[in-house]
Amino acid sequence: MAPTRAARLQLLALLLVLVVGADQVTKVVATRAFADDPERVQTYLGDTCRLQYALNPGAFLGLGKTLS
Repeated sequence: MAPTRAARLQLLALLLVLVVGADQVTKVVATRAFADDPERVQTYLGDTCRLQYALNPGAFLGLGKTLS
């Protein structure tokens, strides 16, 4: 039995809310973790994975950087 159009839209809306929510939570966590030293780079797995704090003042892909 295939899901109805309404069920697919509800699933899509739920996924959208979860992804945007996770994005906002990780931004807050990163800002708090790197607030003391924004130039610090965290490395994991023998420098295979790096985390570095960076700001993007523009919109998607920096398209709105001249608007602020």
